[in-house]
Amino acid sequence: MTAAGQATKGEHTVLAETIDKLPSDTKNLGSLTGRDLIVRTQHDNARAIGNIVEHRAHRNLDGIVPIEPGRERSRIRPDSRIRGVKRSRRSSSNHDPMILASAISTTSLRYRAGCAPYWGVVMSLSRMSAGSGFEYLMRHTSRGDAPDRSTAMTRYYVNAGYPAGVWLGAGLAGVNDGAGLAVGSVVSEDQMARMFGAGHDPVTGTPLGREYHATAQPADRIATKVAQLPAGLAPAVREARVTATAAAEKARDTRGAVAGFDLTFSVPKSVSVLWALSDADVQRAIVAAHHQAIASTIRLIERDVARTRTGHGGSARVPVRGLIAAGFDHHDSRAGDPQLHTHVTIANRVQAASDGHWRTLDSRSLYAASVAHSDTYDLLLADNLTRALGVGWEVRLRGRARNPRRELAAIPDHLIAEFSQRTAAITAAKDAAIEKFVADHGRQPTGPEAVRIRQQATLETRQPKHVSTVAEYTDQWTRRADLILGSDARAWARAITTIPTATTGTHITLSPDTIRGSARLVTAGAVDEQTIEILAAAALDQVEAKRATWSRWNVVAATCRAIGAAGLQFATESDLFEVRRRVTAAAIERSVLLNPASTPAAVAEIDVTTGRSIYDAPEVFTSLEVLAAEDALLQATDTVTAPTVSADVIDDVAAAPLPGRDHRLAPDQASAVRAICESGRVCDVLVGPAGTGKTTTMAGLRAAWEAEHGPGSVLGLATSAVAAEVLGTEIDIAAENTAQWLAQQQFQPGRAQRVASLEARRADATAAGKPVTGIDQAIAQARSRYDRWALHPGQLLVVDEAGMADLSTMNALAAQARTAGAKLLLVGDHAQLPAIGAGGTFQLLAEHHADTPQLTDIRRFTNLDGQLRRWEADASLGLRRGDPTALNAYQAHGRFTDGDADAMIHAAHQAWKADHTRGLTSLLIAADNDTVQALNLTVRADLIEAGHVHAEGVALHDGTVAGIGDRIITRRVDRRLSDGTNPGGGVDERGRLAAGFIKNGTILTITDVRRDGAIEAQASGGRPVALPADYVPQHVELGYAVTAHRCQGVTVDTTHTIASSRMTREAFYVAMTRGRLSNHAYIDTDTCHGELDTLGADRETRPARNVLEQVLTNQGAEQAAHTLNSRLAARAATSHGPDRHGPRAARPSEQAGMSR
Repeated sequence: MTAAGQATKGEHTVLAETIDKLPSDTKNLGSLTGRDLIVRTQHDNARAIGNIVEHRAHRNLDGIVPIEPGRERSRIRPDSRIRGVKRSRRSSSNHDPMILASAISTTSLRYRAGCAPYWGVVMSLSRMSAGSGFEYLMRHTSRGDAPDRSTAMTRYYVNAGYPAGVWLGAGLAGVNDGAGLAVGSVVSEDQMARMFGAGHDPVTGTPLGREYHATAQPADRIATKVAQLPAGLAPAVREARVTATAAAEKARDTRGAVAGFDLTFSVPKSVSVLWALSDADVQRAIVAAHHQAIASTIRLIERDVARTRTGHGGSARVPVRGLIAAGFDHHDSRAGDPQLHTHVTIANRVQAASDGHWRTLDSRSLYAASVAHSDTYDLLLADNLTRALGVGWEVRLRGRARNPRRELAAIPDHLIAEFSQRTAAITAAKDAAIEKFVADHGRQPTGPEAVRIRQQATLETRQPKHVSTVAEYTDQWTRRADLILGSDARAWARAITTIPTATTGTHITLSPDTIRGSARLVTAGAVDEQTIEILAAAALDQVEAKRATWSRWNVVAATCRAIGAAGLQFATESDLFEVRRRVTAAAIERSVLLNPASTPAAVAEIDVTTGRSIYDAPEVFTSLEVLAAEDALLQATDTVTAPTVSADVIDDVAAAPLPGRDHRLAPDQASAVRAICESGRVCDVLVGPAGTGKTTTMAGLRAAWEAEHGPGSVLGLATSAVAAEVLGTEIDIAAENTAQWLAQQQFQPGRAQRVASLEARRADATAAGKPVTGIDQAIAQARSRYDRWALHPGQLLVVDEAGMADLSTMNALAAQARTAGAKLLLVGDHAQLPAIGAGGTFQLLAEHHADTPQLTDIRRFTNLDGQLRRWEADASLGLRRGDPTALNAYQAHGRFTDGDADAMIHAAHQAWKADHTRGLTSLLIAADNDTVQALNLTVRADLIEAGHVHAEGVALHDGTVAGIGDRIITRRVDRRLSDGTNPGGGVDERGRLAAGFIKNGTILTITDVRRDGAIEAQASGGRPVALPADYVPQHVELGYAVTAHRCQGVTVDTTHTIASSRMTREAFYVAMTRGRLSNHAYIDTDTCHGELDTLGADRETRPARNVLEQVLTNQGAEQAAHTLNSRLAARAATSHGPDRHGPRAARPSEQAGMSR
């Protein structure tokens, strides 16, 4: 619970006593010191933080990354001239440094222990196509006029539909031939058609810049395809075909002319519930608070982000005169539950401030800052509501698959759940209908009958069409809440809010004394520098956990989350912006700027946000902590104190067939094994392109190492539980998930203490002449538990697919190996898929030494007769390098097919189906989840038609259905659930399986669907198992197709990949190297691709070759801070000569423009 939250007196005793001890003038708007923040943070958030950490630890230890010892620290400014300098803990004589350290530890814990931010995204951003893309906003807009925007969203509003949209943005001053258009004026359909349909002046119809072409909408394409379906299809088959067609069309990349960008601002669910149940005055205040937060966010975007490009090749990012936007308020979700949200559609037409010419918006800047502005809106809304209604906030856990989020403290979870029960209502209605069907007909319904029953249940639980006014909706919502609360919902809502008896306009503010609970509104001037230090440290901890380098907007987003997590709320909007500016500036000042401004400020216009030239690229930062972590790993590769293997042992292993295999190591593999065994490096790296036999090499390494150091001296790790299981099976070693391994280290001191305690008891028992058999058994068990998660001298710790491990993981493992007297080996390929967190580290280490062991001969691509396809081996290395000439070989051998998205999905499916019919193992691969879903539904429809899969089944989280016969994939590790492959396997003291558990990526086939939503399923070669009803809807998906990220490390007979320009080089390389016999790509060419910031009159079309060439230029891998620093320095030296100062900390002048 945050400091703004409402709680019982006992829960806030410490805080109340602390406030009472402060001077009287600080109890409400007084000085907020670092010590005060510490008390509030420790008390108000400790329980929430503890619950989050305990919840995550309980549900999934595989997802926890423990805090490294000494990682919690304050930050000091980095010396711009010295790299890797150690920083002493900064303290003040006015504050106890131990308390400061404790506060930083608490703050750091939130972000370093694998906890997600405390709230989800509340402002989403999507692209709007030209043509009729705007029509969905106008379709249900009321034709009646509301007195004002706030009144239109109260229970007194009786007009049908949503209230009319209004114009927003400072850019309106430039329309109507310069006469302008009033902010807040009602948006007409004709105006929307001109502005967003054609790119014309909304009043005069004059083109604003170059015109653009509109593409057909998905609904129109779907209707056309559905009309072409055969008339005689069975109902269930037709339904499946329609669903697959819709998914395929929605997955198409229809990037034509971009007319605008839809920013959707959505309030937390608890706020929507309070709005739905309140009297009109409170509803008006809630909507006004929402509108104020939106208006302030739009002004920030206009000032800090809205830019257009001018100059040669768009080299200059120049300010604009403002945005043109239209705001549309909606009050419900598609399910008919209360969900207050506003669509703000920003036009892709702006006037450059320099010359007034109409150009397109620089969308890259808008997207880069979208998360930061979403988090800013969230803070603004919370403060506005607290000031207006006296409400408080707290952190809520939202289930096993969802991030925690701040909600109104007074709104209970069960009331929120009542207005989020669409799926549950459909399921209940369907179950009741099936029971009635069985009673009437004496049998279970057939597949088509079950589909119709579900369709009818969907219709029966949908809100009637006539319930479309706010007045009707709120009456209905209030009646539902009356039943849940057992009392008058409106009276209850009145009791939890405070509203002034007299207000002026929509700006409602309570005095601090009327704020409920212990919430305190502070001024910016009352927040001391120690508090700023704490918040900046928390923000940088969060940023560092995700990336090795970052932008200004990454820091702003993390700053907002740190402010919210600390429970800070402000007396005015300006106070919030000022504290946000100070914390951001402090975090940036403690970062290291990797790309100093290259254009002299005296000869260029300066951007007000960054303080840099409009010709300079946005800043790129890192930190001394990241640099130090990378330095530590580089040092580990330089340190030669690790155990080794003697040359004669290596010779013996290389000369004989490998254990369990009928072949010896190839020359390049034997050379790699020798180099690793003899190097003595604490951290070694093995680079192996796809198909070079990394697994075989690791098997040879294991044979040599165990011959020298004994059985069990090689341990394996991988970045996922599925990959770890494969690694352990293929080279016959104990293997584990990296996250699980690191999480278990926090328990090792306790296990060691347990062993020591038992040994002391044994000594006492022996001295007393007592039997020790039972103690010996306990000691053996305790040692076994400790040894399972411990490294010992002489051991080799192998990390497979190490390119996907982030910086903190590698650093922690290297430190552990160094301390234990063991050796760490990182095996992977930096040209394949990168780490999700701070990445680029594997490449940095691989390139650090010229003699890094590398596998060179590709062996995977063979024909049925075993003959190697040399052309494909060579071409795959070309793809790895990004060489477009490599595409020629694939084209010459018929590996590419191109066409529109629908045709490619069909072609890939048919080829995959033919391979399965031939008894081959095959993968369907796509670049994104939407296309994966389209492929899954296409396959499912075909299997339903063939009678292999039941149409009815259990609803999954992505809107699909899985029935008996369906192939599914699990998406979350649960060590308490068996996968059926290890019957009789033991469990630990917490009921967790050591092997044979459900992993992220377990493939099963459904054998039964239970009425409660649970399923029975079976893995290949395993026994049937049950997956419970609370797991299936959230963590199960159809498993016929996968993304490239899911198939790295997998080898099959054939692959069939849907490729589009959205794919990265790494993903395409992985997808095109999984198959032994063949790898085919199906290239979507039906629309133009990429960001279109300069729009032409004609729709761009691109041949398949151009699409693939763009894919090869799309590098998704992040660079390590050292790598990027070196490349930026080299670029600067080439362009401008040597930089005398090198990378430096950002100057205060470069932080200008962050204040309100």
